[in-house]
Amino acid sequence: MEQSLPPKRQTDMVRDLNWSKAVASAVHNGQQYTQTLIDQLAPWLNVKPWELLMPPKEAMAIRALRKSAAEIVSSDAPGAEAREQTTRRRA
Repeated sequence: MEQSLPPKRQTDMVRDLNWSKAVASAVHNGQQYTQTLIDQLAPWLNVKPWELLMPPKEAMAIRALRKSAAEIVSSDAPGAEAREQTTRRRA
C-alpha cells in the first residue's frame, strides 16, 4: 500500500523551489508555465514533466499501465517461471 503524502501548497512551492509568490500563483492557476518551470516542478511533485501537461486521470492511467507492464515482464511476476520454461522449450 502506498503511503499518502501531505498535500503540496503554494507556500511550499515558494519555499522549496525558491520561486516568487507571483510565479507560484501563476503556475498553480495554469496561467504561466515554461519548460524550465515544468522541469523544476515535476521532481518536486514526484511526477514526470509530461504528466503535468495532461489531465491527472490520464496520467495516472498511464502510470498504472506501465506498472502492470513492468510486473508482467519481471521475473517476480506470477507465471514468470512458466513463461521461462516455454521460452526454453522453443529454443
